[in-house]
Amino acid sequence: MREILFRGKREDTGEWAYGYYSALPDVAGAVYMIESPAKNPDERNITYFVNCSTVGQFTGLHDKNGKRIFEGDMIRDEFCNANGVVKFGEYANPCSSPYTCNVGFSVERAGRGAMMLRKDLGHFCKYQEIVIIGNIHDNPELLGGNEGSKLKPCPFCGSTAVIESFAVRKGYKANVQCTGCLAVMPTVAYDLEETAFLEAKRTWNRRAEHG
Repeated sequence: MREILFRGKREDTGEWAYGYYSALPDVAGAVYMIESPAKNPDERNITYFVNCSTVGQFTGLHDKNGKRIFEGDMIRDEFCNANGVVKFGEYANPCSSPYTCNVGFSVERAGRGAMMLRKDLGHFCKYQEIVIIGNIHDNPELLGGNEGSKLKPCPFCGSTAVIESFAVRKGYKANVQCTGCLAVMPTVAYDLEETAFLEAKRTWNRRAEHG
């Protein structure tokens, strides 16, 4: 049986809490809680109030180092040299029939060849070298470059965009790609990887702002 486990950031300390997830009605709306099982059967479970936007479920899968993979984790596929965000919901693999609908844990990724890569998380955990490099809550810079400022949403569909740099024959390039419609904006080569990141981000954000 698959382990059912959730995590969420505590409202009081901002630290991660792990356990069962529940929501209760309150005067101001809903109160979201993570309840960690007590180690001693004679003790009560420990309840933490958490930020609902940070709650994610354990996928039941692990990276190559044995670390649990949760929704919202950022993973790196070392075989394809690409990063991605773990999500849950409907998704379609490349070349799938328009009538095909997959539901489950998937990887939304960007970069070279992203449109041709399968999205089902289980496939990559089984056959590829998957490593957790962070998550979208603690490491937002992984979504928008390496100095922490975020990329603007996609101007076409409004989805999150990700950026990735890579070495070419003469210097470095960086691609910005939407994780929803997969619109991509490549850049020219620069001598420094940092410059490629900054120019790609600057161009994408200007493009998104002015449509």
